[in-house]
Amino acid sequence: MKNSFKFFTERTCRLLFILGGMLLLTNCSYHYELPHKSHHCNDQSALTIDSAGTVPIFHGMASSSVIYVHNNSNTAISNIKYSATDSNHTNNQTISPQSMTLCASIQPGQSCPLAFTTASPNSDDFRGSISVTAKYTTNSKSQEFSQLINYAQITDKSKNGVLAALH
Repeated sequence: MKNSFKFFTERTCRLLFILGGMLLLTNCSYHYELPHKSHHCNDQSALTIDSAGTVPIFHGMASSSVIYVHNNSNTAISNIKYSATDSNHTNNQTISPQSMTLCASIQPGQSCPLAFTTASPNSDDFRGSISVTAKYTTNSKSQEFSQLINYAQITDKSKNGVLAALH
């Protein structure tokens, strides 16, 4: 019985190691080359946008934050165009026009803070997402990189503030 348990454990560890290696080899970031969409493994996009955790919305007010855009190439990228689509179909400006101007050109190896604002919540369980897309040209190829930003209303049910526990 002891030998069969040892065999099972070694076999399980090997299987998990092989599966983990396969996942690492097949993991790709979603990268578009216009006009044909395709997945590229081991081909990092010249321009990337950070992924972010869920952006909290407090007290029924829209929330503002920044997400960084990175130039991963060895050359400056100029004339970057940004767009955003909010899942709640709000008509207000999601990306700050000032930050779009600031981040329209990024030097090699540098980053730029792109400011955005979530929609205003209309319920206690309000949540949504913003799809931010950067379109640019490198080596005479039109490309784009998109990132999804999730947001959610955080309700404050506490009226007492912080409660201290005495021992």
